[in-house]
Amino acid sequence: MEIDVSDATNSRSLNHLFKKLGHDLVEIRVRSLQNLLSKLEHQIITLDDLVQEKLLCVHLLEWFNKESCPMREEVFQLLLKLSKHSSAKLLLIEVGAADFLLQLRDDSPAEQWRSIDEILEQLYYLPDYKQVQEAARRTTSAHHLIHHSGSAQQSDVLEQQEEGIQKASQRKLKLNEEIQPDGPAISHLTGDFFGKTFINTNSMEDAPYYQLKESTKDGFLFVSFPWVPLTATDEHVLSSTDRSLRSLNAEHVVTSCEFLKDVVLLDFPAEVLLQRPAVIQSLVLLLDSTLDQDLVHSAAHCLTAVVIHLLRRLAFWRDPDFYTLKTDFTTSLLLERSMSMSSASPASSPRPFVPGEVDLRHRGDGKDRETSGSSSSSIAYSRYDTSLHDPTASLRSASQASRPDMGSPLSETHDPAATGLLTPNVTLPQFCMGVLSSTLHLLGDCSLEVLVKVCELLHWLMQLVEECISPALWTKQSPLARETAATLLTVIHEAGALLLSLKEARDQQDLSLCRQKHVCVSLLLTRLLGTVLLPDQTSSLFPNNSRIVLSTILTDLPLIDVCKDIPETVGKYLAAMDGQAYETYMQCLSICSAIKKCCQFLMEFQQRSGRESLMLQLASDSLPCLPYHQHPLFVKYCVELSSDVCRESHPVASLVIDSRRLLLQLLSYCKVEVQLSAYQACLEITENSLHVNHAAEPYSRACERTCFLINRDILYCICVSGICNESLKISRCAEKLVRHLLKSKLLMSGSLWKQFTECAVIILPVLQAYTSNSSDFGRCLLEFVDIPLSNEASRISSLEILRGNIRLLFSPDYRVRVDAASRLVTLLSREERSLHKLPDLTSADVACLPNLFVLEQARFLEPCSTSVIQVEGMLKIYEIFIGDGGDVLVQRAACDQLAVILEDMTLHGEFLKQGGLAYVQEQLNGAFQKDSTADVYIQFIPGCVKMLRFLAHHDYSLRHLLAHNPHIYYQMLRASLLYQDDVETCYNIAHLLILLLFDEVANVYVSLEEDTTNFVKRGFSLPHIIAKMYKLPFKAVTHQPNVFQQLPLHTDPDPLLQDPWVGCLRVQWNVCWHNSMQSLVEHLRLNTEEKARAIDFPDHLRLSAAEEVVVKSGAIAPSLRYAVDCINNATSHDAAREGLQQLLLYLILHSGCLRMDSELPETVHWEQAFSRFLDVQPNSPADEELVRHLLVATAAVMTVTPALSQSTSVWVWKILSSNNSPLQSRLLPPDEDTDDQTAIVASSKELLLLIRTYGSKVNAPASKDLPAGGLVQSLFSYLSVAGATHFYNLAALESTLSCLFYITSSHGWSIGCGEQNGFQFCCDFVQTLLEVLASFHRGRGGISMSFMGCGVTRSTTLCLQHLAHEMAHSYSDVNDWQKQWLYSTTAADQADVDCTNEELGAGMSWIIPLWTYRDTEVRAAGLGIAVGLTHTSVGRKLMSASCHSIPGGLWGAALSFLLDTSEASIVKEQACLLLVNLICEPLEVTADITDDSSSWLGPVVKDEDSAVFLSGLPALLALLQHISFYGEVAAIVTEYFAEDTVAWTSHMAASPRVSSDTIFDASNHHGVSTGNMPNDQTPVTASTGTSTPASLRGRCINHILYMLDGFQSGHGFKYFNI
Repeated sequence: MEIDVSDATNSRSLNHLFKKLGHDLVEIRVRSLQNLLSKLEHQIITLDDLVQEKLLCVHLLEWFNKESCPMREEVFQLLLKLSKHSSAKLLLIEVGAADFLLQLRDDSPAEQWRSIDEILEQLYYLPDYKQVQEAARRTTSAHHLIHHSGSAQQSDVLEQQEEGIQKASQRKLKLNEEIQPDGPAISHLTGDFFGKTFINTNSMEDAPYYQLKESTKDGFLFVSFPWVPLTATDEHVLSSTDRSLRSLNAEHVVTSCEFLKDVVLLDFPAEVLLQRPAVIQSLVLLLDSTLDQDLVHSAAHCLTAVVIHLLRRLAFWRDPDFYTLKTDFTTSLLLERSMSMSSASPASSPRPFVPGEVDLRHRGDGKDRETSGSSSSSIAYSRYDTSLHDPTASLRSASQASRPDMGSPLSETHDPAATGLLTPNVTLPQFCMGVLSSTLHLLGDCSLEVLVKVCELLHWLMQLVEECISPALWTKQSPLARETAATLLTVIHEAGALLLSLKEARDQQDLSLCRQKHVCVSLLLTRLLGTVLLPDQTSSLFPNNSRIVLSTILTDLPLIDVCKDIPETVGKYLAAMDGQAYETYMQCLSICSAIKKCCQFLMEFQQRSGRESLMLQLASDSLPCLPYHQHPLFVKYCVELSSDVCRESHPVASLVIDSRRLLLQLLSYCKVEVQLSAYQACLEITENSLHVNHAAEPYSRACERTCFLINRDILYCICVSGICNESLKISRCAEKLVRHLLKSKLLMSGSLWKQFTECAVIILPVLQAYTSNSSDFGRCLLEFVDIPLSNEASRISSLEILRGNIRLLFSPDYRVRVDAASRLVTLLSREERSLHKLPDLTSADVACLPNLFVLEQARFLEPCSTSVIQVEGMLKIYEIFIGDGGDVLVQRAACDQLAVILEDMTLHGEFLKQGGLAYVQEQLNGAFQKDSTADVYIQFIPGCVKMLRFLAHHDYSLRHLLAHNPHIYYQMLRASLLYQDDVETCYNIAHLLILLLFDEVANVYVSLEEDTTNFVKRGFSLPHIIAKMYKLPFKAVTHQPNVFQQLPLHTDPDPLLQDPWVGCLRVQWNVCWHNSMQSLVEHLRLNTEEKARAIDFPDHLRLSAAEEVVVKSGAIAPSLRYAVDCINNATSHDAAREGLQQLLLYLILHSGCLRMDSELPETVHWEQAFSRFLDVQPNSPADEELVRHLLVATAAVMTVTPALSQSTSVWVWKILSSNNSPLQSRLLPPDEDTDDQTAIVASSKELLLLIRTYGSKVNAPASKDLPAGGLVQSLFSYLSVAGATHFYNLAALESTLSCLFYITSSHGWSIGCGEQNGFQFCCDFVQTLLEVLASFHRGRGGISMSFMGCGVTRSTTLCLQHLAHEMAHSYSDVNDWQKQWLYSTTAADQADVDCTNEELGAGMSWIIPLWTYRDTEVRAAGLGIAVGLTHTSVGRKLMSASCHSIPGGLWGAALSFLLDTSEASIVKEQACLLLVNLICEPLEVTADITDDSSSWLGPVVKDEDSAVFLSGLPALLALLQHISFYGEVAAIVTEYFAEDTVAWTSHMAASPRVSSDTIFDASNHHGVSTGNMPNDQTPVTASTGTSTPASLRGRCINHILYMLDGFQSGHGFKYFNI
């Protein structure tokens, strides 16, 4: 542990020292260098401590970039020492030391050239790969320690590494710019094609070069592919393609893109373009908006193909079926075997015959003629030879060359380890980020046609990003992880900036195109965030202004209408970044939901459905959005709905409550416009209902429509928030409404008027506040409490008249008080026994009454205090007060003292308990009687009034009891006249009257005294309007009424009234108004007049012209339908092509949604529009071009649709295979004299793509009425030419073979071949395919490491496998049909080359090179052909006789493949099926190998010692025992994994259904890949996550068990104990 700590400390000090080497001060740099050299000299550190320090290498090179650079020679010597070490050499190469020193040499003195040359010589010397691995292992532990102990220092080092790399490339001589003037300076050794320093993953991983690197430890799901070696020919193809892509001839560049897409990517594995990135670099450079749009379109199309093929290769490497440890497929079988497993043919050629191979030149590889060892009829057998135990060597002689020497053609391939170290192998994440960044730059300025291809490229590229990058990337510190993370941040920021710029570009001419780009970037950002970033990482990685971008995406309602995943995906990132913005977003969602309910309510009410409960619920839910739309129609409908609910004879109580609550919310709304609309609606209903015309009708019930207003809370709300509203319009409207009700006694029914007056009395304290003599409304209120005449019915009770007139004494209007005083005098005179009561009204001064209760200054309420006198003292004083016969003065003093004591509310309870209230009332009753005791009682009035005041103020129940007692009011009026000069008594009377007169509207508040012991105080509170409108004698506690049902107020300024939220709400209103986005878009496409007639809402809710374009262009589903309509109604080629481009664009955009509507493409009914053109024969080049676009669009629809409907499948199959279809002529070569030959060829190419796409989506023809035979015949016409390779159109040939592969994958395709016999057609088909296969093997000896022609070979082999299955299935009754597979050259070939008849009849030798082909699918398909041909006894004999050249013959080949532990599982499966077919026929125990009539000999072997031939069953038993067959099979079974652990979707392997004879019959269906991954000849499977050797699938285990069962019991093997 001590050593580790020391090492870590030493590493930290070295990092500090390395940083000083790059300091700006020369003195510090020199001292640091001297310090480092001194440590090396005294062996404090060793060179091994420095060889992994990238920062040291950078700063040593930067040393020469400084203005002053002393000690140059010392630096050169240190660099030389480092360059001699393999690890340091790789670092120097990586940072660009070679190019840097080459340029430095030109600027250096001549005496330093030698030092520089020595360093360059060391850099150019290729290190041994094993030494590199060993050096990496030696330094691994040290680096782990450094990383663990010095993370902070490591961060600084990595930052300076990037800075140093940039500085090191800034030399005066711009060599790279001279080489590539139009692109970034890229070093062939140090830079990738994006101008960044590459990370050589081959040198970073301590693993064989062929190992698949797949791990999440560095934040990546997949980093790089295994290295693929290429021959010199292949390298030449790539380099020439790259040169063509950099040509100044635009047409040449477009042609090169087509060649790369149609030929190279089908032949070469796509990863070679990453491992040799020059071609990719050239394509990326073409993504420039300043270039010709055709060039950009071709480059984008080509890059899309590259991405798709990378996805296929990724699926290939993840498929355990295709996993293999083989890296060399060129070695021959060892001929020196001690046991012969071949047939007993006396002569066999070690070089298998290849169809068309007639070149007899000497090759110098020792295989030009038969050797003595191979000419013998048998090979010695020794049961003791242990070298024979390797079963994998038995097939290697099937290829004709062993490991090549330097003179062999195979020596063109390079050492993969060495090449991988020197080549800038671009990783998959680097490729994704580079293409993504370049595509974003292009997206800002491109045409519609280019935009379609860019969107398609981004769609597939994002799938690739999802496959290789994980969100764990941001926490990793590896150089590649940091580089990728930095690039990702840049890409996301650029995408956000582009999104905002596209949104703001509203004044551009083509706003629709900008909107489409905006949708594309939005989908890209959504998918990118969801793929590479976790929400909790957002706040630390992105600036706060990113919330604008996220908010813009979240408010894009046309896009969200189709892409339902956007709110969930983007919303969580906005929440993590800015909680307030997310709150605003959630509020916006709530308002949008309310808007939807609002529009539903409006539509429901207009339909008069009568569903009041539903409408009330919708109206209530719609209120939150009312401040934003303020639609007067909504308010009017709500008021009318409330009126309709309450007018019923027997209304539902709950509905009445809900309707009045809704009305209250509208009448007290926070927006003046809403309140005004509500009051106007109420006034309109009232005036129409309470009209004279209705009163003339005897049975009219029109007045009942006003029932909704006859409610205490509603009338109270009108009085409080309506009449006194600051808005003059609302105030006048509310006054008119109340006045009309007050004057409608004769217009209402008796019961309704009674109900109204009962409600009016309750709110009369508030209503009377507006009483005046100056307005009609005020005078109306004054008349309402007027004393009725003797013959007139009273509006209200006499008590309420009395209370109302007393209440008017507190009015601020003097004239009102005078009128009230005169009425009160009249009421006092009319009081019972008024003549016997004091004061005498005839002599009293009643003129003071109007001003008696109006004080100049209102008093403050006395604070509640605690009396010093306790209950006992109070009771004693109370006894004095009520005592009989006592001194009156003492009793008066006791009364006054009690009034003071009762200020303490805690004593009120005991006082009331003793009957104090009744005694006080008794004293007051006696005080106003004209008798002898009146003078005595009058003295007690001030004290009694004060006691009542305190009691009523704090006891609401007592206050309520006294308020409805008319005697208390008369007593207080008389007391005020008696004590009109006593200000205090008058104040107490006025205070008490206020408590009683406003009891109906007063509230009780409960507060907690802070300085007392938690007792409850019940107080008196008045509405604020009362305190404002009346002249109160004291400053009462006020409150705002809580009956208004007001909604919560929004913040000011309201963020929802700002961009982008306000636009979102406006679009939401229009969408909901038209019921759907589809209906809205259809409405927006109407002409101006029609749109104006259809809209019935305020102007502020209407979309602007720019917003209309945004909605029309951003709504994917309606735009798809509109594009189809444009195609269907097109009147010109340009219009049809424009519609097709729009259709393609929106299809791709739709496929970019994570949770897309998979049925959308099917619902737009595009087939009918396409049939308009595809069912007609083209007559011009313009027609041909339009047909080409239609075929492209059809293929695109099928590609982006997860599952085709039956109707679509039938329609596509009909246009492809129908004899009357004009497309059939596209499959025939055009006439040479045809003017539109180029257009026909282009449409034919797209037709082949469509057929291939259809075959990949549909397993079998969709229509039984249209068999596949006609289509196969048409495709067959492309293959009817035999000869050399240059006679073929390679692109068309590969496409045609791919189409044939899919179409022939199901049984019965040969039926319906027209007039030609199906069997004969199959025979011709076989010969043509064999000619194609021969042409692509001519001159190669049947095997080559070159990838050129690999696509043709693969597709041809697969077609041959399908053909073998078809002939066995459909023509099994034809005798010796297998002999049709014997290949012979044509007469033309015989005329060209002089060859023997024996070579012409080489039979089935063409199949052997397929078994040793480097492509796994070709090897499996080659064995599959053998499986098909060995279905019958004739086929088994034919195949066995054709394998003379293979040691062990056909049996040895099958066993070798099955038991080869390094072979792919899918190849083993076919080998197992082959063995099953070989043993399905019984083997004889004794058989004469010289008898040609023998039915089936089986294997034939010869014992070299005894010279005895074994055949049949004994030979098989000996063979199985010799190779330990059962032990090997047991090992295979142990490697079995359950079928449900991997999602198998490979199309290559068969799906066995075991028959009674052979398994071949069941192995006839070749499934097709499904899902979103590209599926053109690509096996797509899920990754097992392991790197173990190939494991057999479950069905192969079934085959093996079936084969073992045949060994044991099926054919005479019962004695064999397995």
